[in-house]
Amino acid sequence: MSRNGKEKKEKKVSWWTAAMSFGVFILFIFVLLSFFIYRNYENSFAKKIVAYIHFPAVAVDYYHFISLSNLNEDLQSVKNFYENQDFSKEGLRVDFSTEDGKKRLKIKEKDILNKLIADKVIELVAEENKIIISKEDVDQNVSRKIEEFGNEEKIKNNLEKLYGWSMEDFKKKIVRPSLYRDEMEKIIQKEYNQKENDKQKDRMQQAWEKLSNGGDFVSIVKEFSQGETAEQGGELGWFSREQILDELAETSFSLKEGGRSGVIESELGYHIIEVEEKKIENDKELIRVRQIFRPKTNLNDWLNEEMKKRKVWIFIDGYFWDLSSGSVEFSDSDLREFEQNEDSFIL
Repeated sequence: MSRNGKEKKEKKVSWWTAAMSFGVFILFIFVLLSFFIYRNYENSFAKKIVAYIHFPAVAVDYYHFISLSNLNEDLQSVKNFYENQDFSKEGLRVDFSTEDGKKRLKIKEKDILNKLIADKVIELVAEENKIIISKEDVDQNVSRKIEEFGNEEKIKNNLEKLYGWSMEDFKKKIVRPSLYRDEMEKIIQKEYNQKENDKQKDRMQQAWEKLSNGGDFVSIVKEFSQGETAEQGGELGWFSREQILDELAETSFSLKEGGRSGVIESELGYHIIEVEEKKIENDKELIRVRQIFRPKTNLNDWLNEEMKKRKVWIFIDGYFWDLSSGSVEFSDSDLREFEQNEDSFIL
């Protein structure tokens, strides 16, 4: 090999080595930056970085991402909402700087993460069913709402004041996910849930047959009923006509004391009603009722099961994905305990 050829080869190797070294250096810096961001994503400096570089906070099914900037924006809008409201009449005060206030804000952040993941899962399943919500669909929906409620400028001002949102933010964060939910609700009711709801209805028919043959109401409640009232012998308490579901009102108020309805279908599920007492109070008819009840499967039931099927990775510190519940949970046991014991929103 000639001297010139050797020099050219050495020069080429030198440039390649320099390029590789530079690439490794950049990768090293990115890894350090990522480590810092994910451990300190609430830091003001980190927030400035993720506003420009879209670090993922969550990955759903390997390559569908929810960005840290999206999470930060939504959390900031929640802070804006609470800090711009006057809760004094309700005996509440907002202070996110206290230790308990910081913990409550973390609970809000966890709620936001769960909602963002749920919205992503709904969107993925909708697209699997060939449903796409276009920008035109969103714009038309917003236009209809503005026509219904009027005063577009007032709506924009309220969004800005309460949440720090533009109209485009509102469309992206609220309207578009809600349209996907509406479309999935239709599919679920039509395709996913019919078999399950038919099973629920069949079980209620069995309960009615036992009642008709002289069965004890409380015993049948224990055997067949579901929901909160099942543990209370089916007791619902006193109701006026306006307080009871429309689908139940006419039949329930037409029954005499001790009378029982057949199986009644409502938007919530299937009911058998027994009127225990009737009275007039302040010129208003009241009835005390108990029920046997089995719920219909709805979007939330379907979504809970769907979330458990998805592969979810949470990159930010302090959270993990609980596959058994299909939800985001705190890594810190103290926060989990605080959340369980939290029964008010006095910040």
